[in-house]
Amino acid sequence: MATKLKNDADQLLKLAYSEHYSSAFRLAFAKLKNNHQAEDCVQEAFLVLYKKYLNGEEIEYVRAFLFKTVNNLALKIIADNSRQAVLIPLEQVEYIPSQN
Repeated sequence: MATKLKNDADQLLKLAYSEHYSSAFRLAFAKLKNNHQAEDCVQEAFLVLYKKYLNGEEIEYVRAFLFKTVNNLALKIIADNSRQAVLIPLEQVEYIPSQN
């Protein structure tokens, strides 16, 4: 039974990938403006979908599920990017005010 479930999940993922990858990538790229981050985002969304298939879950609206997942992952990436510290080389620092 597990082998059949995996085979079914594999087939459903291949179908979803062939039908929705390019539009999911365009959505991710529109949000992230970075090829590598967009690719990672879409790969992660397809991984989420695949795990659901492996658990035997049925996704009625695959495109909507993928787009919602891509959107949420892209927002998380944007939030993570905004929290990264900006490092300035010491040579560029002109004045550090004292804290009196």
